[in-house]
Amino acid sequence: MPEGLTWTDVPSGVGCDLIQKETATTKIIQLVALSFWRRSTEE
Repeated sequence: MPEGLTWTDVPSGVGCDLIQKETATTKIIQLVALSFWRRSTEE
């Protein structure tokens, strides 16, 4: 998913399976980014 795009920007024609996979990947990326951010703020 390109930066700056929200889920409302995704065409409705995209398959639900693809959206679910992308959402799972996005959640993992957010969790990793959050853990890095917490580490950097703790130091």
